[in-house]
Amino acid sequence: MGTIKDKAANGLFWAIMEKGGKQFIQFTLGIVIARHLTPADYGIVGMLAIFMAISGVLLDSGIESALVQKQNRTDEDKNGEGGVHWTRNIHIECKIKYNF
Repeated sequence: MGTIKDKAANGLFWAIMEKGGKQFIQFTLGIVIARHLTPADYGIVGMLAIFMAISGVLLDSGIESALVQKQNRTDEDKNGEGGVHWTRNIHIECKIKYNF
């Protein structure tokens, strides 16, 4: 067991590795996809990537983090978190498909 400073440094190292690895893989795949698609098709992929990024921000509203950090979780808390996701996902899908 290390000190809190060692644990923080280790956690920071792995967080940087995770983010850096994700960026590297996305960059590499972007180059590979760009080489195989026409410019028009690559533009469509770019628009989809923007949509997915915005959707990811909307879907990751911090509910999971709050649930993990809560000290005395109950089954009601755990079940309520899933309901929030379903409600939000249905609402977003209706807005996209039916424009309301």
